[in-house]
Amino acid sequence: MRFLIFFFCITISLFFSCQSDPKTDTVEEEVVEAPKEEKMKIIREPIEIFPSTEKDYPEDLVAMGFPIHPKVAVHNVGSTRIKEEGLLMQLNTYISEEEVASYYQKEMKNLGWTESKLKVFKGANRALKFDKDGLTCKFIIIDEADQNYRKVAVNVTKALDISKYQ
Repeated sequence: MRFLIFFFCITISLFFSCQSDPKTDTVEEEVVEAPKEEKMKIIREPIEIFPSTEKDYPEDLVAMGFPIHPKVAVHNVGSTRIKEEGLLMQLNTYISEEEVASYYQKEMKNLGWTESKLKVFKGANRALKFDKDGLTCKFIIIDEADQNYRKVAVNVTKALDISKYQ
Protein backbone atom coordinates (compact mmCIF):
# COMPACT_ATOMS: atom_id res chain seq x y z
CA MET A 1 0.00 0.00 0.00
CA ARG A 2 2.84 2.35 0.72
CA PHE A 3 4.04 1.66 -2.72
CA LEU A 4 0.73 2.73 -4.20
CA ILE A 5 0.66 5.92 -2.14
CA PHE A 6 4.25 6.67 -3.07
CA PHE A 7 3.53 6.00 -6.76
CA PHE A 8 0.38 8.16 -6.58
CA CYS A 9 2.29 11.10 -5.02
CA ILE A 10 5.08 10.92 -7.58
CA THR A 11 2.60 10.78 -10.46
CA ILE A 12 0.67 13.79 -9.17
CA SER A 13 3.84 15.82 -8.54
CA LEU A 14 5.13 15.00 -12.01
CA PHE A 15 1.78 15.93 -13.49
CA PHE A 16 1.70 19.35 -11.78
CA SER A 17 5.38 20.05 -12.36
CA CYS A 18 4.97 19.49 -16.08
CA GLN A 19 1.96 21.77 -16.12
CA SER A 20 3.56 24.68 -14.27
CA ASP A 21 6.88 24.85 -16.10
CA PRO A 22 7.08 28.09 -18.01
CA LYS A 23 7.87 27.85 -21.66
CA THR A 24 11.44 28.77 -22.37
CA ASP A 25 10.96 29.06 -26.11
CA THR A 26 8.87 32.15 -26.79
CA VAL A 27 7.42 32.64 -30.21
CA GLU A 28 6.80 36.23 -31.18
CA GLU A 29 3.43 36.82 -32.65
CA GLU A 30 3.59 37.98 -36.23
CA VAL A 31 1.77 41.24 -36.80
CA VAL A 32 -0.14 41.20 -40.03
CA GLU A 33 -1.01 44.62 -41.40
CA ALA A 34 -4.24 45.05 -43.23
CA PRO A 35 -3.72 45.94 -46.88
CA LYS A 36 -3.81 49.68 -47.49
CA GLU A 37 -6.95 50.83 -49.19
CA GLU A 38 -6.12 52.63 -52.41
CA LYS A 39 -8.33 55.33 -53.79
CA MET A 40 -9.89 54.47 -57.07
CA LYS A 41 -8.14 56.40 -59.81
CA ILE A 42 -10.28 57.53 -62.68
CA ILE A 43 -8.54 57.08 -65.97
CA ARG A 44 -9.92 59.27 -68.70
CA GLU A 45 -9.21 59.34 -72.35
CA PRO A 46 -6.69 62.10 -73.07
CA ILE A 47 -8.22 64.99 -74.92
CA GLU A 48 -6.72 66.60 -77.97
CA ILE A 49 -6.88 70.35 -78.22
CA PHE A 50 -6.51 71.90 -81.65
CA PRO A 51 -6.54 75.70 -81.50
CA SER A 52 -9.56 77.26 -83.15
CA THR A 53 -9.73 79.98 -85.74
CA GLU A 54 -12.43 82.63 -85.87
CA LYS A 55 -14.44 80.24 -88.10
CA ASP A 56 -15.19 78.15 -84.98
CA TYR A 57 -16.48 81.12 -82.97
CA PRO A 58 -20.13 82.28 -83.10
CA GLU A 59 -20.78 85.11 -85.56
CA ASP A 60 -21.96 87.51 -82.84
CA LEU A 61 -18.61 87.19 -81.02
CA VAL A 62 -16.57 87.65 -84.17
CA ALA A 63 -18.70 90.71 -85.13
CA MET A 64 -17.97 92.39 -81.79
CA GLY A 65 -14.22 91.75 -82.18
CA PHE A 66 -13.94 89.09 -79.47
CA PRO A 67 -10.26 88.13 -78.93
CA ILE A 68 -9.34 84.79 -80.51
CA HIS A 69 -6.53 83.19 -78.48
CA PRO A 70 -4.10 81.27 -80.72
CA LYS A 71 -3.80 78.39 -78.21
CA VAL A 72 -7.45 77.96 -77.25
CA ALA A 73 -9.99 75.63 -78.85
CA VAL A 74 -13.76 76.05 -79.00
CA HIS A 75 -15.13 72.91 -77.39
CA ASN A 76 -18.84 73.60 -77.15
CA VAL A 77 -21.22 76.43 -77.98
CA GLY A 78 -24.64 76.85 -76.41
CA SER A 79 -26.85 79.74 -77.36
CA THR A 80 -25.22 82.14 -79.79
CA ARG A 81 -27.45 85.23 -80.08
CA ILE A 82 -25.98 87.62 -77.56
CA LYS A 83 -28.64 90.36 -77.74
CA GLU A 84 -31.64 87.99 -77.52
CA GLU A 85 -30.68 85.15 -75.19
CA GLY A 86 -27.02 85.49 -74.41
CA LEU A 87 -24.07 83.41 -75.46
CA LEU A 88 -22.52 80.45 -73.68
CA MET A 89 -19.36 78.77 -74.92
CA GLN A 90 -16.72 76.41 -73.54
CA LEU A 91 -13.08 76.72 -74.54
CA ASN A 92 -10.28 74.24 -73.80
CA THR A 93 -6.55 74.95 -73.60
CA TYR A 94 -3.27 73.51 -72.36
CA ILE A 95 -1.90 76.92 -71.31
CA SER A 96 -1.86 77.86 -67.63
CA GLU A 97 -4.68 79.53 -65.78
CA GLU A 98 -2.55 82.64 -65.36
CA GLU A 99 -1.81 82.84 -69.11
CA VAL A 100 -5.52 82.51 -69.93
CA ALA A 101 -6.49 85.23 -67.44
CA SER A 102 -3.75 87.68 -68.40
CA TYR A 103 -4.49 87.28 -72.13
CA TYR A 104 -8.20 88.05 -71.80
CA GLN A 105 -7.60 90.86 -69.29
CA LYS A 106 -5.22 92.58 -71.69
CA GLU A 107 -7.24 91.98 -74.86
CA MET A 108 -10.63 92.87 -73.40
CA LYS A 109 -9.24 96.13 -71.93
CA ASN A 110 -7.67 96.95 -75.33
CA LEU A 111 -11.12 96.52 -76.89
CA GLY A 112 -12.62 99.02 -74.43
CA TRP A 113 -14.16 96.57 -71.94
CA THR A 114 -14.07 97.54 -68.25
CA GLU A 115 -13.07 94.85 -65.79
CA SER A 116 -15.01 94.45 -62.55
CA LYS A 117 -14.92 91.99 -59.66
CA LEU A 118 -16.56 88.60 -59.97
CA LYS A 119 -16.58 86.08 -57.14
CA VAL A 120 -15.19 82.66 -57.94
CA PHE A 121 -17.61 79.82 -57.29
CA LYS A 122 -16.57 76.45 -55.84
CA GLY A 123 -14.83 74.31 -58.44
CA ALA A 124 -13.51 77.23 -60.46
CA ASN A 125 -10.02 78.59 -60.15
CA ARG A 126 -10.55 82.08 -61.46
CA ALA A 127 -13.33 84.34 -62.70
CA LEU A 128 -13.18 87.48 -64.81
CA LYS A 129 -15.96 89.94 -65.64
CA PHE A 130 -16.01 92.72 -68.22
CA ASP A 131 -18.67 95.27 -69.21
CA LYS A 132 -19.10 97.35 -72.37
CA ASP A 133 -21.99 98.92 -74.29
CA GLY A 134 -24.70 97.22 -72.21
CA LEU A 135 -23.06 93.78 -72.42
CA THR A 136 -21.40 91.69 -69.73
CA CYS A 137 -18.75 89.09 -70.55
CA LYS A 138 -17.73 86.54 -67.91
CA PHE A 139 -14.86 84.07 -68.05
CA ILE A 140 -14.83 81.16 -65.59
CA ILE A 141 -11.53 79.22 -65.61
CA ILE A 142 -11.58 75.63 -64.33
CA ASP A 143 -8.43 73.56 -63.99
CA GLU A 144 -8.65 69.91 -65.07
CA ALA A 145 -5.54 68.89 -63.13
CA ASP A 146 -5.95 65.17 -63.86
CA GLN A 147 -5.40 65.82 -67.53
CA ASN A 148 -3.38 69.04 -67.41
CA TYR A 149 -5.73 71.29 -69.34
CA ARG A 150 -8.04 74.19 -68.55
CA LYS A 151 -11.71 74.76 -69.37
CA VAL A 152 -12.84 78.32 -69.92
CA ALA A 153 -16.57 79.02 -69.77
CA VAL A 154 -17.47 82.21 -71.61
CA ASN A 155 -20.84 83.86 -71.01
CA VAL A 156 -21.84 87.04 -72.83
CA THR A 157 -25.21 88.58 -71.96
CA LYS A 158 -26.98 91.90 -71.93
CA ALA A 159 -26.05 93.77 -68.76
CA LEU A 160 -28.84 93.85 -66.22
CA ASP A 161 -30.37 97.31 -65.87
CA ILE A 162 -30.82 97.56 -62.10
CA SER A 163 -32.65 100.91 -62.37
CA LYS A 164 -35.75 99.00 -63.58
CA TYR A 165 -35.91 97.20 -60.25
CA GLN A 166 -35.33 100.16 -57.90
